[in-house]
Amino acid sequence: MKVLVISGSNIPIPPEFYGGIERIVFNLCKGLSQNDCVINLLAAQNSILFNGKTKFFRKYRYGKSLIGRATNWAEFQFQSLGLLNDVDIIHSFLEWPELHFLLNKVKKPIVYCHQNRCQVNTLQRIIRVNPIFGYLQCISNNQISKIDITDPKKAFVTYNCVDTDFFKRENVKKEKFLLYLGRLNYEKGIDIAVSLSKDSGIPLKIAGPVRLEEKLASKLFLEKVKPFLSENIEYVGCVNDSDKRTLLSKAAALLVPNRWEEPFGIMNAEALSCGTPIIATNKGSLKEIIFNGKNGILCNSYGELLEAIRNVDYLSEKFCREDALKRFSLKTYINQTDKIYKKVLGDI
Repeated sequence: MKVLVISGSNIPIPPEFYGGIERIVFNLCKGLSQNDCVINLLAAQNSILFNGKTKFFRKYRYGKSLIGRATNWAEFQFQSLGLLNDVDIIHSFLEWPELHFLLNKVKKPIVYCHQNRCQVNTLQRIIRVNPIFGYLQCISNNQISKIDITDPKKAFVTYNCVDTDFFKRENVKKEKFLLYLGRLNYEKGIDIAVSLSKDSGIPLKIAGPVRLEEKLASKLFLEKVKPFLSENIEYVGCVNDSDKRTLLSKAAALLVPNRWEEPFGIMNAEALSCGTPIIATNKGSLKEIIFNGKNGILCNSYGELLEAIRNVDYLSEKFCREDALKRFSLKTYINQTDKIYKKVLGDI
């Protein structure tokens, strides 16, 4: 089978630092190529080559003016068509089905994978521009529950994955600190994490970016995080996968004080794969990623979060790891993806 994989990001495949979606794209390409599939890839500059062709595309290369957007659009059409020769199926992580103007007309199935917040009409948009060959892949049951599934045969759920051979507990001693991993913003509750550390006295390590384009995130960092940085609350910045694995191996727990209904959160699977439990708000996909009291603790209030971080030691490192191997491994992800491809190709 020959697959065209499209990344909708300006971050290369694989990413060096932050980039959850790009890690999924990398894992998909890696797993499929190991499964004797030929991979053509359209991705950002400096992405690696697989066993097919790779072309580079950068969003907004020509700016956001009307002329710039039109030029960007034309370049995307040209680059994607240049990778289409002998392709059996297209797997796109670019979440605008309308942008695939020419690909939607070539009578090859396109699986659109949505890694972020979906709209009620997400599937309807896909069917409108590609009624026969368009499909939707969601990353959690919580995510798909927000969508009007007008045609159940057109939508699938596949949990994201991690490389469980890489993300595993290092031979290091557990330490009494909490780890916050991901973008530092209001939705992800970085200010809540800082308050929990202050009120409990339990150290906190913070790893992730403050994105300049998120102006409110920068303000939040300056007002609610930076003034409290100390020996107990440390901001380590963006980390690569090796440093992330070490932090997860040492941490008592991953702290996920989300205010939003995140559709998955790759750091959750990475933590469990390293044997590290999760303390999180009872929102979004966390309700299905976490088995409450086994691989993490789901909390409905600030008080419950505070109580949980003081009593996380009873959770089983072994259960966390075994659960990750079962649900979030690369092998599981590729097997499920292969079933989607066969189902889609069988329908045509």
